[in-house]
Amino acid sequence: MFRLAFTIVLFCAVATALASVISKRDDQDDNFQETVIFLKKSVGPGQHIFIRGGAGNGTGCFTDASPYDGDPCAIPIVHLDLGIDSAFTNFRDKFVDSDDFLSWSGSEPNQDSGAEGTPAQQTSSDQSHWLFQALNKYGSDYWLVRVSMDCGSLDNGFFDVRGFYYGQLEEEISQGTCTGDAAVPVPYTSVNHVARCGYINVFEWGSSDCKIESF
Repeated sequence: MFRLAFTIVLFCAVATALASVISKRDDQDDNFQETVIFLKKSVGPGQHIFIRGGAGNGTGCFTDASPYDGDPCAIPIVHLDLGIDSAFTNFRDKFVDSDDFLSWSGSEPNQDSGAEGTPAQQTSSDQSHWLFQALNKYGSDYWLVRVSMDCGSLDNGFFDVRGFYYGQLEEEISQGTCTGDAAVPVPYTSVNHVARCGYINVFEWGSSDCKIESF
């Protein structure tokens, strides 16, 4: 009888703990929202763009350490399908694996060592082009990062981004007032592009122009 009672108590404890873990995971999943960054830049054949960024205006962030080491600016992300034939996304796809954070550092511990941040994919708004991407309504040479982002980790729903191109971080800017149906005032100043989690964010390399739109 004692053994049966102990087994029942143990089973209930395990079930309660498991339910708690599942609940926390579900709560975390609720915080993840599809987020898109478009960054316009013309590059030469065979050249590619990465994105770096994080929570806040970039101060106090890790730039040469793993985001797993407690970087206060690193934002958890999960890459989403781009809807482009994989024959044309092989460079981006190479670096997506184990890219678990948007951060100001380069490659992550289990990411390909050649990564210089979060990989972006060149896209076009031309439906006849092999790089056509349905979310791109803006033109050619728009580099896309499409992720599910942990918006719950952001105090105000905004995060900063800059492009990274062949060893060079995009120059500082002074972002103006954004256009778009989801544009709202940014609650802090920054020298980076300031994006809104859960929305489509459209920028141009080195420009203060910006657009934030709903899906």
